Amino acid sequence: MTSYIPEAKESSSIAMQKVAEAKLFDFLPSMFGKYYLLGESVVYSTMRDLCSSYSGGHWEYFDLTNGGRFMRLSSDAELEVSVTGNYFQERISCEGACLIVNLLVLGRLGESILDRGDEDAAEHLFNQRDLLMDFARTHGESEKIMRAID
Repeated sequence: MTSYIPEAKESSSIAMQKVAEAKLFDFLPSMFGKYYLLGESVVYSTMRDLCSSYSGGHWEYFDLTNGGRFMRLSSDAELEVSVTGNYFQERISCEGACLIVNLLVLGRLGESILDRGDEDAAEHLFNQRDLLMDFARTHGESEKIMRAID
């Protein structure tokens, strides 16, 4: 199945805000819908698959002003990211790597859920992916991010 990558949209700047501790329990269901446990797990395993140096760590949750969300590993380190299916292998900031991982997971999980016939849940995941994509296009490493997920 071919992945759908939405076209760039004209938009004002999209900001991110760390999720307050009191709202952490609502974050994963708002990002992944009823598949939130699976989504979280797939983010961690995808990070392991794409970044050989990743061995776990503290993750932070962020809301975007456009309604999107993403999970980011709490680190300032650059990571070597390898997406073999896309012939991508480069060093990128941890935030850039996490955007790649989140975008891939939301898209792939959405496709998998759609194949199971759960159209509403898949639509939610694709919508979250599209909102995060809009943010990724404004990121300082957007060119690398787009090549990694292409």
